[in-house]
This record gives sequence, C-alpha cells and structure tokens, in this order.
Amino acid sequence: MRVALLVLVLSAAPCAARAQPAVPSDATATPTLSFDLITRETFVRRHAFSLDHFFEFEPGGVVARLGPIGNDAYFSRWGIGRGRAVFLVNGIPLNNPQDGTAPLVDIATSGLAQLFLDGANNAARVSGIEGTIEMREMVARPSRPHTFIELSKGTNELRQRRVRFGSEAGRVGLDLSYDEVLDDGYNFDANDILFPQPSPEGRAISRNAAVVVRGDLEEKAHYAIGLRRFRSSSTGDLVSAANEATRGGHLAWATAGVGPLEATAYGRGYSCDRADSATTNESAGGVVSWSQRYGDTTLRVFALGEHTNATQSVGGAEARTRTSLASGGAGVETMWAGTTWFAHGSAAFDEQQGAWGAAAGARRDIPHGDVAVSARRAFRLPSIGERYLPSHTRNGYTISGDRVIDPEMAWEGSAAWTLRAGAVTNRIRGAWIRSEDYISFAVPVGDSFSRRAANSSREPAMSFFEERIAVAAKWGAFELGGDAGATYATGDREGAFQSVPRTQVNASLVVGRSLFEASSALYLEGSYAFMDERRDYNGVPLSSYQVVNVGIVGRLIDVRVYLKWLNLLDESYQTVSGYLMTPNTLAYGIEWTLFD
Repeated sequence: MRVALLVLVLSAAPCAARAQPAVPSDATATPTLSFDLITRETFVRRHAFSLDHFFEFEPGGVVARLGPIGNDAYFSRWGIGRGRAVFLVNGIPLNNPQDGTAPLVDIATSGLAQLFLDGANNAARVSGIEGTIEMREMVARPSRPHTFIELSKGTNELRQRRVRFGSEAGRVGLDLSYDEVLDDGYNFDANDILFPQPSPEGRAISRNAAVVVRGDLEEKAHYAIGLRRFRSSSTGDLVSAANEATRGGHLAWATAGVGPLEATAYGRGYSCDRADSATTNESAGGVVSWSQRYGDTTLRVFALGEHTNATQSVGGAEARTRTSLASGGAGVETMWAGTTWFAHGSAAFDEQQGAWGAAAGARRDIPHGDVAVSARRAFRLPSIGERYLPSHTRNGYTISGDRVIDPEMAWEGSAAWTLRAGAVTNRIRGAWIRSEDYISFAVPVGDSFSRRAANSSREPAMSFFEERIAVAAKWGAFELGGDAGATYATGDREGAFQSVPRTQVNASLVVGRSLFEASSALYLEGSYAFMDERRDYNGVPLSSYQVVNVGIVGRLIDVRVYLKWLNLLDESYQTVSGYLMTPNTLAYGIEWTLFD
C-alpha cells in the first residue's frame, strides 16, 4: 500500500490555492491560502500536544486513537476503514508495512514546516483510498540559525517537550530535534462507565529524536543525511489495566538533488510487542523523481523500489516474510484556455499482484474564487498482515492471511466551488466514492470457525457533502481568525465505510489584540469537535460526542505563554471501542523561538 500511494503522491502537482485563515501576526507574516495546506505557524499556535491531538479538531479528516493524548492514533480523510492514510515525511513513506497504518504518535512535529492534506477533490494531487498526509520539514535559514523550544504540562500527568535546533544554510549544516509526550491517563468522572478492578491506568509515553546533516554542494545541488528514532508504549484500556503495548522504530535516509532530479535511499524499521503478538520489519528502499516546468506545463516522472524483511508471531504461530515492491508513474499539469488541467497515472507491483491508478481533472478561476472537478481510480495493495498473517486461533476462530488476495480499488468523482469575499473564504465540496474488492477477515462458506483475509463481493458507495468556511481579519490592534468545517455523509455505511460518521463538525477560533505595539499581544482561543454515531474499524458501535477546548495565550516578543482547558465539558468519549479519550485537563506551557 505505502509504495502504491507514494507513487501517486510523488506524481502530484502543487496544491490548488484555497483559503485557510491567516493566523495572528505574532505567528506568521504571510497568510496561508489553502484549506488543504497546514503551516507550521497554524500547528504551533494551537499548542497541540501531538499531531493526533491537532487533527482531532482540524476539519478534513477523522482520527481514531487508542486512548488519551500520546497513545497510538490513525487518520483517514473520511473515516474510511482502518485509518490507513499514507503519511510521507519529505517524500519517504512512514506507514508500517504490517498493517498499513502510519501511527501519528511516531510523527515528530518539532521540525514541521508544512502539512499537505489530500482531499477527495484536490485537482492537483492523487492519493490512496483513505487519503494522504505529506509533511515537509523546515528548511535552513540563509543567514541565521533557528531554535525552537516548547514545554507543556497538565493535570492527569500530561507532559510534552519539543526542542529543535537548525543551523544556518551553507555547505554543511546540522539539524537536531527531540519530541516527547507523556500521559498518565484515564482520570474521568464518568458515572455511566463501570471501571474494572484494578482501575485501568491508561498510561502512554512517546519519544522521537533525530539528527540531520545537510547542505548545498553548489547553487543547484543539495544533500541531506539523517537518522530518526522513535519509541512509544501504552498501558491499560477499559477492559484490562495490564493491556500493554510497546512500539519502536527508526528511519534513516540519504538524499541528493541536482536541478530537477532528486534521489533518496532510505531504511525504515518497525517493531511492536503486545501480550499476544510481536511483529518486526526492516525495509530498504529508494526513490528517484524528476520534475521540470516548460512554460505553463509541468511534467513529473518517478520510480520507486522497496524490499522488506518481516516477522510475525501471533497466538503461538510464526511467519517470516520477504517481500519486494516496485512502482512508477508520471503526471502532467498545464494551463490552457484559462483553465488548469491535470492528469496522472501510476502502477505498483509486489510478488503476488499489481494495480494501477489514474486521475484527471480541471480547475478554473472565476470571479472571487474558483471551481474544480476531478475523477480518479485509486487503489491499495494488501499489507503484509493481510497477505501473510500466520494461521492462529483467537476468540474461538482460526485466523489467517491470504497470499493471493486482490488489491482494493475505488472509483471517485468530486466537484468544489470556492468563493472568496474580503476576509471570508467559503468552499462547498461534493464527492462520491464506490469501493471495490475491499479487504476484511471474513468467515469462509461452510466453516464458521475460520476467518481468512478476503475480498468482498459487495461494492458499497458513499456520497460526502462538505462545507468549509474561514475568516482572517484585522482591525487596528484587534485580530480575528477562524476555520470551521461540517461534513455530511450518506450511502452504504457498510464494509469499508462502516466507520464513516454521518455528520462531523470541527471548528477553531482565535481572537486577540496587540498590547504594546508589535512587541506583545493577548489571544483567546477555542476549538470544537462533534462526531456523530458510527462504528469503529472493528465494527463496534460508538456513541456521538462533542468536545470543547478553550485557552488564553500571552506573547512578549518571541515568547508565548499559554493556559488551556482540554475537554472542558469532561466528555467521556471513545474513537475506538474500549479506549476513553482525553479527560478534562488543565494544561499550561511556554513556547519560545530564538533567532527568528
């Protein structure tokens, strides 16, 4: 899956310009102009403890998290399936090949510069069935270093530390970063929940450190060599205080670019240990991409290869797997007759099967906005677990993978209208998706005690209607920034779509004013999330919920001090059955950017 999706992402053209509210002037001097682009300034201003905490209140996706902040979390653009949106950091896929997920807890945010979200109708980009998040890290400043520090602490033993140092640009440069989140968990006052004895602790720890050596060989040549290591652990859920999981891994890479050509070699490793299973995998891969602009036309070509050695130990059964993947593709975007046209095509193969995808669309500027339409065929190759899971017994069933299982497919069509009027930007979007050959561990005919990974013969379809509105305004010393989104889904909420919420609302608002010219300011912030009834990716029904956060931020030159109340209403909610999310928490912290 990760290679197939990477193929599509690397062939993508730049995002279309759409509106996201400008953040206050203390955070950025240049407003962001895209709903599908999230800047570092937006992430830092929210003072989110981790990336999953940020996406919980960001329109344009659904987060599934196994407990409070700091626990394993997965992301999907519509809430489809397991939460296997592909996650790329500087073009390298981070998805775990065992199950296809990209655990957000393993994504360091200290170096975050931009996040690109691949929406259903994004006419400049093609992604996987469950979406794409592409993260680009900060680039070196030309004349001075950059140091960023953020320290937070909250009730329920919640703590967060982020530190980053980046030297100035030159022939040799150095970047260092460290991220840490520690959370002690389930401190809910919830009369309707009967906790087992002993009461579950819900603890979580995640740590992520990186070092990068980079620089410029000459005017149009650059290089980077880096190593990132991550480790996380969690203990306790609503069933057992002893349910423990430990995860770890690394990413090493070397990149060199000359003009329009760039090549990257990488090694990636994951390990996961639970009470009933253990998995490890080591991958080595490389990708070569070429991008060139000719007048109003941009061409992109790429090729990727990856080999993985994996082991699985589940329920006493073991399997060792060696698998290789190869992919390639091309894309073109051009301006003609006042309209931007694009087309992409790609294919990916492993030892068992191959799949292909394609997309085409157009975007045209109109008075005060633009309109866009697109259509595509998307795919996802089976994960190692779906293909090679060893036969084992669990809960009375014999469960196993299927080597000859087919890739998942989906057909999509979308249209969007964006309107800009002064400080307000509004987008209305509609999308239709039909799933084919989605994969589940189904009961074979005539044997009710076995479950094997299988393609479904059903072809469910869903329609999505989304409203996004953003405002960014300034009147003298006063500033206002807001972003809200509401999504309504209708259709066959079964199979791949069983975890899609009928209705979802996310919103954030910041109001502030300067105190002493440009040297200080005070801001009031709030965020809101509503999730309708749905099923989790295991099919268990989940109740609807709503969460409110509020906060106050004071700034003095480059230092910002903040106080936040998370889950102000102390809502006892779950995004995955058996795991309560963050309780009411009072958090405070300081964020300091030096040499900025």
